[in-house]
Amino acid sequence: MKRTFKYLSLAITMCFIGQASAYNHDFGKGKSGGDKPKPTVTTKAANCAPANYRKTMDFNDVSCQLETGGLLFLDRANGLATYTVPKKKGNETAVTVIYAGALWMGGTDVNGQLKLAAVKFRQDGNDFWPGPLTVQYGTGNFDPSVPQGDTARRDYGDGTIDPDQCLLYDNIFTITKAGVILFITYNNCTTGDCPSPTNETLAQINAWPGNGDVGRGQDQFLAPFYDVNNDMFYEPEEGDYPWYDDILGRDDIQCGADRRVTLFGDVTNWWVFNDKGNIHTESQGEPIGMEIHAQAFAFATDDEINKMTFYNYELINRGTQTLFDTYFSQYIDADLGNYNDDYAGCDVTRGLSYMYNGDLNDEPNSGRPGFGQNPPSIGVDFFEGPYQDADGADNPGPVFDTITNQWVVPTVANAIANKGIVYRGLGIGYGDGIADNERYGMRNFTIYTGTNAPAGQSDPASSSQFYNYMQGLWQFGDQLYYGGTGFPGAPCVGAIETNYMFPANSDTLHWATAGVNPGFDWSEFEPCGSGSTSNPSGDRRFVQ
Repeated sequence: MKRTFKYLSLAITMCFIGQASAYNHDFGKGKSGGDKPKPTVTTKAANCAPANYRKTMDFNDVSCQLETGGLLFLDRANGLATYTVPKKKGNETAVTVIYAGALWMGGTDVNGQLKLAAVKFRQDGNDFWPGPLTVQYGTGNFDPSVPQGDTARRDYGDGTIDPDQCLLYDNIFTITKAGVILFITYNNCTTGDCPSPTNETLAQINAWPGNGDVGRGQDQFLAPFYDVNNDMFYEPEEGDYPWYDDILGRDDIQCGADRRVTLFGDVTNWWVFNDKGNIHTESQGEPIGMEIHAQAFAFATDDEINKMTFYNYELINRGTQTLFDTYFSQYIDADLGNYNDDYAGCDVTRGLSYMYNGDLNDEPNSGRPGFGQNPPSIGVDFFEGPYQDADGADNPGPVFDTITNQWVVPTVANAIANKGIVYRGLGIGYGDGIADNERYGMRNFTIYTGTNAPAGQSDPASSSQFYNYMQGLWQFGDQLYYGGTGFPGAPCVGAIETNYMFPANSDTLHWATAGVNPGFDWSEFEPCGSGSTSNPSGDRRFVQ
């Protein structure tokens, strides 16, 4: 039976900058330790209160809730999903497509101790708090006034925060590109008849958190701003403004070479949060000392982008320890109307994950409406992932031959051996003749079930379990295998290891299985090959 997807409505674009990164495409991972006893946590915590601020992003044909505690889309007070596309119009009944989403991160220190921060719903605790962390001035070399390459480092230090600063930054700062353009043109006006910015725009620009409080040990530079007189201070009265690089003919950032982060979208929400504000009570993990600069943004268009929202994260390791075997993952609990009848899968070629209904009728469930006949799908894509570790090489990838007008693609073996890719959708900067500008796309894709899940395939409950899913393993560290449900010992699960669950027919070069041809296309709809019995649908969640 052929399945047709109505639309894909979510895009995740991620930008990572920090001192922790790692290349991982290891097909022989095996188990990673399961739930070994952990030493008593002795890390100093700031005793910050949980984040409370929430804001609805409601710009194009999508409506969703943001919050400052590392969680997206969930109305925790009422236990309701908020990600709605298309938006409710008039008396229509709103049908949501995503219940919750979050950024997960983790790695090991020089002694092999796991450091990790992750949340699912924040009903079990918190791993993130608002605000910037403390640094020792001058430990880094970051200078936003000039292009920054792969040797750029932000300041680091104790990586702590006081409770009053968590409270102060429990806020999301919103700005619009049109408002910034109006502010600039008014300031530069020489005719005397230029329209002035609205009071709302002026209030947004004046409140923009361009600088940290260096007297409290914070970094000089927080939210991106254009420093007109290069004095390093955000002074809108001197003409400084939130920095969109694609306005009024400006193009200061060279894509692929300059690691400075500017603002994106037509409307942009910016906030800062960290994992050191208190004890990690959701993941039980040891803190990293990570400071995250987040953007949630959208565009005003009349095409498919009007049904998308975008997210950018700049991750800055403010601590003094380098992390190894580091993973950053996007967690999504995408409930398409009825939460309990979904399937999930991925397109390896595009680096795209998706969720779709288990049948062609999405019924109501637990008082929540479904989509009815021919329900839509939802997709999540990495546009720009974290930078790959610098190795002085232009790692291989597909290259377009202008003489033959064909794409020249490296073999899977060559790509693995030389830290490259075989599909354009799995990263950018590969095979372009420039060394060390490579950025990851989706390198693992793991699915688990939230309710009525078999043993070893359910929600993570400890730091090691979060970390296992992030590595492309099962909950307790079991290897993921091709076929069936992917869990060892389940029906029609073979001995071929894979990094991606349910790729269907998207992986024609067998990248997911290290070049081994499994002999059939694997999806939830046909888990054992063409004509096989479908998996039971359910409350799917995925990590990529």
